[in-house]
Amino acid sequence: MLIFFVYVRKNYYLCNVIGRQKNMTEEKIKILRGDKNIWYSIIVLTMCSLLAVYSTATVLAYQKLGGDVMPLMFKHGALLALALGVTVFISNLKPEVIFRYSFLALVGGIIALFMALALGTTVNGSARWIYIGGISIQASEIAKIGLILFLAQQLGNHHKTETNNKNPNDAFWPCILAIGAVCGLTILENLSSAVLIGGIGILMMFLGGVDWKRIVGVIAIIVLILAPVIIFSDYTKAIFPRAETWHNRIERHFGMPAEGGVAHSQDDYQVEQALMAVSTGGLLGRGPGNSYMKSFLPMSFSDFIYSVILEEYGMLGCVLPILTYLCLLARAIYVSKRCRKASHSFLLLGLGFMIMFQALINMSVATGLGPVTGQTLPFVSMGGSSNVLTGVAFGLMLSMSVSAQANEREKKSKEMAAVAVGKMEDREKDEDEGEEEWGDGEMGNINRY
Repeated sequence: MLIFFVYVRKNYYLCNVIGRQKNMTEEKIKILRGDKNIWYSIIVLTMCSLLAVYSTATVLAYQKLGGDVMPLMFKHGALLALALGVTVFISNLKPEVIFRYSFLALVGGIIALFMALALGTTVNGSARWIYIGGISIQASEIAKIGLILFLAQQLGNHHKTETNNKNPNDAFWPCILAIGAVCGLTILENLSSAVLIGGIGILMMFLGGVDWKRIVGVIAIIVLILAPVIIFSDYTKAIFPRAETWHNRIERHFGMPAEGGVAHSQDDYQVEQALMAVSTGGLLGRGPGNSYMKSFLPMSFSDFIYSVILEEYGMLGCVLPILTYLCLLARAIYVSKRCRKASHSFLLLGLGFMIMFQALINMSVATGLGPVTGQTLPFVSMGGSSNVLTGVAFGLMLSMSVSAQANEREKKSKEMAAVAVGKMEDREKDEDEGEEEWGDGEMGNINRY
C-alpha cells in the first residue's frame, strides 16, 4: 500500500495537495468531493466513534495510564483525523490513476500477508500484525482493499454490454487466483477475515456476470476443504494452527455449553459479559458514559464496542450505526448505477458490501448471534490501521462518486443541448411557415389589384 501511494505521488505531483494533476488543467482542491450522503455517513460514524471510545477507553486508561483518558482520546482522534485526511486525498484522485495501480495494490497486500506470517507479532494467539516504524498494521486490511480493487478492474474489463461481445467468464481465473492467494494466506491466522474477503470476492464475481454454475462449484470446493479442517481440528492443527480455536468457537456457539454453566474460556466470558451489557441497556440505555459492564468486558473498546453502545444508548440508540451502514451501502448501490465505467460500479459495490458485512459480523458477535471472530466495527472501534484503511475505502468510494457525478452532469448537458437544438429547429420551422403564409397573402393582394 505504501508503494501504491509512492507511485501515485510520482505521477501526480502531489496531486491535490497543490491542486494540480498531470496532463490536466490546474484545479483547486475540494475538501468534500463526491456524494454528500457518503460524507454524512462518514461524519456520523466519526461522532459515534468518539463518543463510544471516550466511554470505553476509561477502563484501558485505568489499566495503563492511571485513569487519564485524554492521551488515549488524543491518539484515537489523531488517527481518525489521519483517516479522514487519507479519505480526502484519495477522493481527489482520478479513477484512471487509481485503477492503474490495482495490480500493484494486490501484490502489496499479498506481500504484507507474507510478512505477517513470517515476521508478524502474535496477538491473541494469531500473527496478524506487522510493525513498520513502530506502527502496527493488520495485513489482511491491506490485502482486502487491494483485492477488491483488482477484482473491480478485471470484472470491468470483461463486462458485457450492448456495444461489445466481451465474456465475463474470461475474468473467472484471474479473479479466482487472486481470491485464492489472499484468502489462502489470511486463513492461516484469521478465519473470519478470510471468509469475509472470500465472500465479497465471490459476490463481486456474481454481480460481474460470471456464470453462477462456476461460482457454486467454487463454493462447494471451499466447503469440502474447509469443513474437514475444522471438524478434525485435532489432526489438522499442525497445518492450520488456529483450527482448534475455530472448532471450539463454533461448537460452543451452536449449543455446547460448559459443564456446570461456568464459562470455560475467554471467549465464553466475553460473550456472557456482552450479553449482560445488552440486557441491561433496555430501550433507552443507561446514558452516555454510564456503562457498567465495560469494566468487566475485555476488548470493550474494539471487538465488543457495540455491546457498550447498546448498554449506554439502548435499543433506540443502537439503531443509528445500523442505519448509517445501510445508508452507506444504499448510496454505493445508487451511485454505482450512474457510473460511466463498469469497473467503477464494481469497486463501489465491493467496498460498500465489505463495510456492511464487517459491521454485521461485529454486531452479531456483540449480541450473541454469531461466534467470536475478532472483527472490529468499521470506523467506530478503537484502532489505528483498521480505521485508516477504512478511510482508504471511503476515499475510493468518493472518487468513484465524483466520476459518476461528472457523468451525470455530462448527460444532463447533452439532454439540455438536445432540447435547445430541438426548440431552435421548431422555431425556425415556425418562422419558415410564417414567411410562407405572409408571402402567399401578399401575392394574393397583388393579384387582386
